[in-house]
Amino acid sequence: MPITAAPILDQLLSDRLVSQEHHDLARQRLDALPNEPYSNAGEALIWLRTEDILSDSDLEEIETLSVSQAGFAGNAARIEAVGQLHVAVQRHAEAYVKETLKQSDKAMLDAMFPGPRWLWLCGGAVLAVAAGWYVFAPDATPGCDDSRVQQAFRSAMFTRSTKDPFGAAKDLSSDLLSARFSDVKELGYIKEERSRGCTATVKVGDLTVPMGYSVSPTGERGEMMVKGEDLRVLRARYRQIDERLGQPVGALRLSTAFTQGVNDYTKQTRPLQQDAFDVQRKRMREMRGEPPETDTRTVRNVQPLNNCTALGNGKWSCRVQAEYRDIVMSALGQSEWQVMEGDFDFIQDRDNWRVGDGFARQYMNATVRSRVATLKSDEAAERLEEIQKAKATQVLSSSQQQEGSPASAPKP
Repeated sequence: MPITAAPILDQLLSDRLVSQEHHDLARQRLDALPNEPYSNAGEALIWLRTEDILSDSDLEEIETLSVSQAGFAGNAARIEAVGQLHVAVQRHAEAYVKETLKQSDKAMLDAMFPGPRWLWLCGGAVLAVAAGWYVFAPDATPGCDDSRVQQAFRSAMFTRSTKDPFGAAKDLSSDLLSARFSDVKELGYIKEERSRGCTATVKVGDLTVPMGYSVSPTGERGEMMVKGEDLRVLRARYRQIDERLGQPVGALRLSTAFTQGVNDYTKQTRPLQQDAFDVQRKRMREMRGEPPETDTRTVRNVQPLNNCTALGNGKWSCRVQAEYRDIVMSALGQSEWQVMEGDFDFIQDRDNWRVGDGFARQYMNATVRSRVATLKSDEAAERLEEIQKAKATQVLSSSQQQEGSPASAPKP
């Protein structure tokens, strides 16, 4: 018997979370069901997405508005729905994590760790290399092509392969000890940390892959730490940035304002998701041999990529690159730190600077592009940015037209 009433869906329309077109299409789908397959507005949004009635961008817009218009009384229903959505996502994520940890079949492992398994084993490995010369030359961090650094990597990969709980890399154990490095390059050196970023091509048996790693002092017992790094993150972290960029904001004030904007945004949107992914993230760190988490930052290495463009009324648009912590990518077995890049608005208030009112949307868009770049390609991310900019321009133009229409003009 077709469903006779859909009060939750009707309320979404009444609260303007969905359009009339979305509502009508959903109503057609519900006719084949005995009742609504969700218990609240947040779960309804998830159902609408799984039915391809709403798109990812539709959900992003709903979440963006819940933050950017949080002070408006009419936004209460949207805020409540987004909160319910996060709770539902958390519940699904917890179920996914439990199922993932129970599974150990090769198909699932290959999906979580694409590419050669030994690369994942060493990619997150952290090892302290005893360095007698460190005591006598405290200002010298070993070079990328230092033989002791490469030998430490070989030993670490071998040790990790013999301890692989899934036994996927044991066949490569002997080859790991004789891994050959070529095309070794230094990406950059961070003087304050005495940290060096490196890339190399590594050949293990018949496999040849690019690899990134950093070398830096631990500050304990005259040791150096060699750590495998995500190549995209490594290139961003060690690239040579002109500190004079970012004018008139300035690199330091831009970084401070951006970081504060991210912290404010995550306080409102992230906590409901956080617990669901912490278990998976901890498990991944253990599997990769990483030490317990000590860095609690959400964003780091914020750098301007050019000077800012004036938008008028004390507002400026600046191209920014930053590393951000992505709990979703971490849960998928990717690097916990990802690289984002995008245009962000900054507003000057006398001597102070803050992010613009549209920061939530700009930050979410940059996050989506970063994930696309990691999982697909940089070219796909660039195409997505063009689409996002076109959509933002269209929305702005429509808003300006509405503000200038006779109906919106104040009555005398």
